[in-house]
Amino acid sequence: VYTDPLGDIYVVKADQLTKFKSSGALFRVYSNKNLGKITTVDAANPLKIIVFYRDFSRIVFLDNTVTDNGEPLKLEEFGMEQASLVCWSYDNGIWIYDPIRFSLTRLNQQLKIQNEILNLNQILGFALQPSWMIEADNYLFINTPDKGILQFDVFGTYMRTIPIKGIEKFDVSGESIIYTDQEERLHLYQIQTFGEDT
Repeated sequence: VYTDPLGDIYVVKADQLTKFKSSGALFRVYSNKNLGKITTVDAANPLKIIVFYRDFSRIVFLDNTVTDNGEPLKLEEFGMEQASLVCWSYDNGIWIYDPIRFSLTRLNQQLKIQNEILNLNQILGFALQPSWMIEADNYLFINTPDKGILQFDVFGTYMRTIPIKGIEKFDVSGESIIYTDQEERLHLYQIQTFGEDT
């Protein structure tokens, strides 16, 4: 389940994406049988929704009516056929993580490489095995369950590791990282003050 800034809800099941309005009313269903199962959805920009198909190394862009907005982006054209994570970035850019090259790449609005950080494992001092990536409030956050949440600036420069371990996904709202633990307790971690409410 994913949400956008307007409160609309996106539910993924296999190759099908169902959009519900914030009222809970069913809006529309999208499916592309040719690309397999949907890996992730990023609706940070509700007018240009990213749908990532990891098995086929494709990104599909949908508009606010959940309709294809052009041809799928083929990541192999950028040498990233094994990309594992994709998320929105500021000014309609896209972050892509490639586990083969341990690289973090930002494509700009024209889908040209703007920033590329190679050999992240050397920069960090450990092999990165991330499960989730999101940009929020001028920071990029990458979750590595056994190490914590890595915080980068919008240019891909590593800043610090936030000591939240053992989770798969999270969200960022304002100054808080929101996540659930294995006991299904909801946590709000304050990014600036390091305080935490459960």
